[in-house]
Amino acid sequence: MPIWVFTQTKTQFVLVITSMESCWEDIVELRTLRYFVAVAEELHFGRAAQRLNMAQPPLSQQIQKLEVELGVQLLTRTKRTVSLTQPGELLLASARLILQQAQTAVAGVRAAGQGVVGSLAIGMINAVSLQGQIYDVLRRYHEEHPGVGVTIKIMTSVEALRALRTEDIQVALLRAPLNDRTIQTEVIMTEQLLLAVPENHPLAKTKGSVRVSELGEEPFVMLPRSAGFGLSEQIMQICKKAGFSPKIHQDVYELPTICGLVAAGFGVSLVPSSALISPQRGAVFKALEPNEFVDTLVAYRAPEKSPPLGAFLEVLRQHPKINSSLDVPRGSSL
Repeated sequence: MPIWVFTQTKTQFVLVITSMESCWEDIVELRTLRYFVAVAEELHFGRAAQRLNMAQPPLSQQIQKLEVELGVQLLTRTKRTVSLTQPGELLLASARLILQQAQTAVAGVRAAGQGVVGSLAIGMINAVSLQGQIYDVLRRYHEEHPGVGVTIKIMTSVEALRALRTEDIQVALLRAPLNDRTIQTEVIMTEQLLLAVPENHPLAKTKGSVRVSELGEEPFVMLPRSAGFGLSEQIMQICKKAGFSPKIHQDVYELPTICGLVAAGFGVSLVPSSALISPQRGAVFKALEPNEFVDTLVAYRAPEKSPPLGAFLEVLRQHPKINSSLDVPRGSSL
């Protein structure tokens, strides 16, 4: 029984047929394989010709020529039926695989021509994942560089920083501040920091902004300093500047949960304006006096020469600031 082996040259797929008695090499073009697969799947020359958008006689001639070149009968033909011989069934399975491999190779070459190829692991804090415009950035990146496999990992700022150092991810979107000379950062979003209070709280009924110094005796709901050190540290510094250390009654890892506990009366909190994307019923958001802002950064190892990362940073820099939340002007309230 012959052994069928397919290899690839620069321009054609080569079908090598070997047996105990002989060994020869025939050139089989991809076009001919497509013709054969169409006939083998339709088992009807007329339908196969329609599928290939060609006339039936040339198709029949190509299949006959293929059988002559290979020295085997691939199809059994009668006036009413067409069926595959055993060599034909074997060729069909191999031809399908070859055509798929060729399609994959062409797609890969085209992707490389359109941009970079490879992989990119992105770490993202939960607050950034809620920002609708970050997905506009990811969509554009995917469209411009389809050859890059993107992996998104939702993590805390501390986890993202650790993953950058261990190279588990190549880039992270996290909160400022960040002090690490091996990590390069750029600001991609600036949000106003707001006071979140329960709707029945006295501060919720005041007009205008709230001075941070008025919060000295209030219980706080905050991100743990060990988990989201960027925002937590900034809040600690804001309170310290106002003359007090916040009384932390609840440590919570997610921004929606913070707002939910505020609405439930567990305390107050300082939250970025992205909290207004899906405001929690029962919570009121007030501007601070003086106004405070929080930055979101893109962070990556320095120096970084990865083509997929470089392309991602370029798309990010060309996009407007990723801030789909509602910024609250100085002195206003909701």
